[in-house]
Amino acid sequence: MNNAITVRYPTWEWYVGTVPSMATAPAWYDYLLAGLRELYDVRIEPDMDAMGRATYKDQYTAIRIEAGGRTWTAVYDWCDFPTVWAPPCQVDSYHKIMCREGMMASGVRPIGQTLAKMETLAGLQRLRALRADQGLRYDVSCLGRATNFDLRVQAVRALRQIGCSQSIGVQDHPRRPTVPADVWAPRMDRDTYLESVARSLIVVALPGVGGDWTWRHTEALALGACMVCPEGDYVMPGDTTGCWVTCRRDLSDLQAVASDLIGDPDRCADTGRRGRDYFDSDLTPAAMARRLVTETMET
Repeated sequence: MNNAITVRYPTWEWYVGTVPSMATAPAWYDYLLAGLRELYDVRIEPDMDAMGRATYKDQYTAIRIEAGGRTWTAVYDWCDFPTVWAPPCQVDSYHKIMCREGMMASGVRPIGQTLAKMETLAGLQRLRALRADQGLRYDVSCLGRATNFDLRVQAVRALRQIGCSQSIGVQDHPRRPTVPADVWAPRMDRDTYLESVARSLIVVALPGVGGDWTWRHTEALALGACMVCPEGDYVMPGDTTGCWVTCRRDLSDLQAVASDLIGDPDRCADTGRRGRDYFDSDLTPAAMARRLVTETMET
């Protein structure tokens, strides 16, 4: 830990105060905080609460960095909707998940999406060992809730025509359309879902409600699966060369891309290793915290 750098961070009460349902997704609060605590002297400060926002489509955390008699303010924007906000204070850096290429011209910096749950981070070694020790169970995994509905239905129908070993389907979700019987999948508890991803040759990860990159993308990389996702204009931090495979946004080539990968397990294994190494170097809590603090102090 570098005690020469102090980071001031808002309270949990601020995070859940405006939108109580945030409590079911603590990773946006705890993930970066865990990395900061691993590396720096962290102080939870109620005074930081008013500098951030945690409302629907308007979600960012402001932190204050102090070192060598200097102070910097950084914004961590964890909203996946394509909006850059104007914080109620002067900031030295603005880091955003789902950063788009066009945002970088105004100084926005990309930062990675988190895992969905902190427990997933704690269980990574077990899940990776499961993949290594027990081998693969599925050729392809593509499971998701009935959000971005038409795209998910289209993807599942295309993949089911391949006829390989699959863990795919669309799961019911409140306030969403009824899932057609030919693509419906029962809801799966989280442990079973993660084990299915860990033991899949390829994982098809589709865009979410607000942006292309979701928790499922980060999970696929963390578990070492070969991830396939639609191409997009989002920017991820670090070097992502060869870390996943893209298909067209309209999914017109998804079936062909998936079939080619299933027929080339060595390429899948190499892509999965690259994705796992990328997660370790750029998407862990410590990696994200180090990037945010270092890039801010360099301004």
